[in-house]
Amino acid sequence: MTARGALARSLVLWGWGQLAAGDRRGWLLIAAQPAAIAAFVLVGPPLSNGAGAALVFVAGSAVLFAWAAVGVHAYRRAARRRVLVELPGPDGGSLVLLVFLPIAIVASSLFWGLGARESDPGTVLDRYVADWRAGRVAEAISRFRESPGTTAIVREIWDAQLAALHNELLRLVPRAGPAGGIDPDAPLDTVRWVDAGPSPGGGRLVALEVSRREDVRGLVLGLLPVSSQRLVPLARLGTAELAPVRIGAPVAPAGPLPDGPWGVAWRLVEVEIVGVRLGG
Repeated sequence: MTARGALARSLVLWGWGQLAAGDRRGWLLIAAQPAAIAAFVLVGPPLSNGAGAALVFVAGSAVLFAWAAVGVHAYRRAARRRVLVELPGPDGGSLVLLVFLPIAIVASSLFWGLGARESDPGTVLDRYVADWRAGRVAEAISRFRESPGTTAIVREIWDAQLAALHNELLRLVPRAGPAGGIDPDAPLDTVRWVDAGPSPGGGRLVALEVSRREDVRGLVLGLLPVSSQRLVPLARLGTAELAPVRIGAPVAPAGPLPDGPWGVAWRLVEVEIVGVRLGG
């Protein structure tokens, strides 16, 4: 058995390469692989969409690392055994492990892009605004802790909020000036959402602000003149309140998991814009 062959076998089935290299402890690894995969598959999906996403990411990284470590151990075991019988030992097969790099990059990108969608209040609010822009009412309603109303009611309130926001931005244009960057015809592009600290109910508040652009001039190293722009807040036009809620957690043989970050996701409670409220 070559070192490369032992590595390849253990990448397919934990412990297979060890057994081929004469290490009977490989049987333990063969039993551990399905247990590790089953535990990750059982626990991972329910937790990945909530505040336990970081825990799932760490667990997935640990499984991937263990997979590579088992292969490395089989490679080194086979190489040492070949050296003992005066055969070529290491054969460069460890380069096969480079296959884990693109797998890890793709898996990480997919996890944080498609999973973990409700693990952070800012992410939930961003997705709600994206649903609003695209007219996805059903998806927007699902981001609330309690349904804010029917599809028709939500559309009506959205229209009222946009109209109120448009009128308020018109009022602020003179204060911002022609170069202030306020466009009443694109209200959702003009405003920005800013963290406003905890809410009285233990959730999170996010403020809706409008700012104007202001030119700032200075010197680099005291010699070269440079200019840049900064945002100067003009007014707060609304708030969004989000709250943590329990989500479906995996069920263990002894019963449901206890309360903790793994069973928590963020939902909107209320979105208020210029006095027009949705939810609450």
